[in-house]
Amino acid sequence: MTYPIIDDVRTEGFSPLNYTDSRVQTAIDESVAFLELTTQRSFIPKTKTIHVSGYGEQTVLFLDEPIVSITSVAIEDQFGGLSTVDSTSFKVFNRHLSEDLLDPDDREAPRIEFVSGHLDIFGQGFWPLGVQNVKIVGKFGYTDRHPTDAAGNPDGVTPPLIARVVLRLVSRFIERENDIGEREDRLHRFRIVSERSGDRSLSLSKHPVGGSLTGDPDIDSILVRYRRPLRFGRAGGSHRTIKKRTRY
Repeated sequence: MTYPIIDDVRTEGFSPLNYTDSRVQTAIDESVAFLELTTQRSFIPKTKTIHVSGYGEQTVLFLDEPIVSITSVAIEDQFGGLSTVDSTSFKVFNRHLSEDLLDPDDREAPRIEFVSGHLDIFGQGFWPLGVQNVKIVGKFGYTDRHPTDAAGNPDGVTPPLIARVVLRLVSRFIERENDIGEREDRLHRFRIVSERSGDRSLSLSKHPVGGSLTGDPDIDSILVRYRRPLRFGRAGGSHRTIKKRTRY
C-alpha cells in the first residue's frame, strides 16, 4: 500500500494497447509531484537527515514532517563537533503508528521531547539554542497505520484516499497520440451538468469550484483535507500550527 504503480493504473482501464508503460509511469510521476507540491507532504516513508534549530530552555523540539521513526539524534557544539543523544532520553511522537492514536494526531504536531529527568549531553534537560544545531536521522512521511498488520508494517502505509487521488490525477496527466478529445473529456467531466446522447448535447458548468486546486471537487476535498497546516516560525526555528488547535 504505497503510491499507485503501473498495474494499478491498468485496472482503471488504461490499456497497454493505447498507453505505453513509459507514458503511464510519466503520468504517475507527474501526479505524485503535483500531490506533494500541493499538500506540502510526502505520503510514503522517506529516509532523511534533517537539521533543526534548538530553541533553548525548551524540552520539546518540533519538526516539519510527520515522524515515522528516528534512527539517531545528535547535537552540534559551538566548535562543530557532534555528540549523540541517548535514544532513551527523549520521546518520539509518532503515536499514530506506535499506538494507533489519532486524537491527538502526532502527524499534525511532529516532535521529539526530552523525557522528564533526563539530561542532554551538556547536562541540560532541553535542546540547546542554536541554528540547525540538532541533527536528526530517520524516516518521515504522512502514513497511516496498516489496518490489519501493523506489526509487520512499522513504516505505515499510504492513506487509501491519497492513493485514490493519485489515480484520479493520472487520468488528468496521461496522454497518448490523437487522444486530445478524450483527455479534454476526462478533464472536464466533473463540470457536466447535463448530457444527452444521439446528436450529443453537453452542458458544462461555467464556474468550477472557487479557489479550487484542480477544479474537481472530489479531488480537491481530499487534497485540502491532507494539506500541511499553515505554520509560522520565530528565531531559532520553532513553529506553531495555526490551522487548528492541536492537543498534545
